[in-house]
Amino acid sequence: MGWHCITVWECQLKPKVRQQTLEALVYTLCHIYIEDRRIKPYKPAVEKIPMVAEAETEYCK
Repeated sequence: MGWHCITVWECQLKPKVRQQTLEALVYTLCHIYIEDRRIKPYKPAVEKIPMVAEAETEYCK
């Protein structure tokens, strides 16, 4: 469904590591945003459609 889940633990928000956690969060969110909006190559569906043609008639010769 396109959902992403990021877990931030309480210990990652303590003053000593808070800035590093926030920078990692920004990096992760930017990466997710770019990947979700990246242009994906189009791959046409391969369908085997039988060809139908009329039998050759006098006026085709």
